[in-house]
Amino acid sequence: IVLSALDQIAWLFNLRGSDIECNPVFFAYAVVSDDQAVLFVRELDDGKQGLSETVKSQLEGARV
Repeated sequence: IVLSALDQIAWLFNLRGSDIECNPVFFAYAVVSDDQAVLFVRELDDGKQGLSETVKSQLEGARV
């Protein structure tokens, strides 16, 4: 299944962001199958927005 609803992606991966003002969501897409979950999200840029190395390593540890 391909997910593009930002609130569903934030809920599924238990992540919060600040890409959209006054909303705890982030720009992303996700593909989920019976045995795999793939999250498409931008990496950290200029230390302000994106996926931090800490979160990236935690997601990799969870095989996302």
